[in-house]
Amino acid sequence: MPKKMRQTTLLLLALLAANLVWAQDVPKRKSGLWEITRTSTYTLDKPKRIQLCVDEASDNALLQLAEGMRDETCTTSKISRDGDKLVVDATCTLRASTAQTHAVISGKFDSAYTIESKSTYKPPLAHATTGHAQLVARWTGPCAPGQHPGDSILDTGIIRDSSGKLEEPKAKSVKSDTPDTTSTKGRHIGKVPAKGIPGATPVPNASSLTPPAKTGAPPAAAPKPKRVAPAPTGTPPAPGANSVTPAPSANPPATNPKSVAPAPTGTPPAPSQ
Repeated sequence: MPKKMRQTTLLLLALLAANLVWAQDVPKRKSGLWEITRTSTYTLDKPKRIQLCVDEASDNALLQLAEGMRDETCTTSKISRDGDKLVVDATCTLRASTAQTHAVISGKFDSAYTIESKSTYKPPLAHATTGHAQLVARWTGPCAPGQHPGDSILDTGIIRDSSGKLEEPKAKSVKSDTPDTTSTKGRHIGKVPAKGIPGATPVPNASSLTPPAKTGAPPAAAPKPKRVAPAPTGTPPAPGANSVTPAPSANPPATNPKSVAPAPTGTPPAPSQ
């Protein structure tokens, strides 16, 4: 084998070995449902949260490093370790721009991890030449029934499958807490006492209730009849207010201003001379 060809072959083997090392170092997340919260220049540092179903066999945790936009794809060019941290240099494509991204990863890909990255955009992305992003992810459990790897639920509730197709969330039936006042089922109406309670006091219907008397001054009491003191013995009582005065006699008896003493019993009085 010529020397030049041998050198070329060794170089290809070295590159292949390096790629295999990088492929082994590319972190893979634990299978299940991951909750991912991302803040970036693109989101004006407002958090955006999604839930992502992950399959460890086909996963690539470094697929999005710059802004986390839809269709963003990052290709790692260098991976190194700095203590318990992973340092990654990558080239990411975002729409019509290309980002050179430097990211630092801490944590574990089987429970929780954080990625902090800085990027330079050529041409500028949304009038910005540089940007930053932070991604915080945590494993929450198995994927929900019916979910497939790559399916995600956005913070708006919209479901996006692995192909990018969007689906509106299913409406949930809301049970009203307001009681139904129009139904008479199960309610007691009228004056009949409730069943099963012997001797219960009848409940009056609202229409049969007598409205209470208006509050105000109490009615005036009837005047009591005046009490008349009895007349002295032998004297007829004075006529009351309602008594009728008898009519005067036609021949009233003559009265002598001087009282006449009664004659002795049995002897008639002598005539006057």
